[in-house]
Amino acid sequence: MAPPLVLHVRREQVTELQQLRDHDPTPYLREKAAAILQVASGQSLRAVAATGLLRPRRRETIATWVQRSLAEGPARLRVRSGRGRKPAFSPPGHGGGTRGAGSGGPPLAAAVRAGAQSLALARSGVGPPLAAGPRAGQDLADRAPAGGAV
Repeated sequence: MAPPLVLHVRREQVTELQQLRDHDPTPYLREKAAAILQVASGQSLRAVAATGLLRPRRRETIATWVQRSLAEGPARLRVRSGRGRKPAFSPPGHGGGTRGAGSGGPPLAAAVRAGAQSLALARSGVGPPLAAGPRAGQDLADRAPAGGAV
């Protein structure tokens, strides 16, 4: 079994971590700060991971948080920009992503909008009727099979 991790944390680091744990608006930072403080107080990574937080975490996750905090300070605990899943679609006017945002959007989006508008006009009786090919306007009797069986 690996020897227990012993942290030597300076007083100002403890104060900063306590401030994060108690007052930061983002829950993930409060959780990370709490885990690091527990490890610094002498608890094992395994104990903190299993029962020390609101939900169980992997021991390796807690070790990564501790290593990052020691190497670059508590500011390194924040999720860096560009991390996480990228949005597949951003509605026009919301400014996120490149697909569907901006002045006109891609041609497909324009075609979908135009099709929805013409469908709404046809249903309301204002626009021309929707023609769906050569059978448009045929009566049901005209479409019946030749043998009379339906």
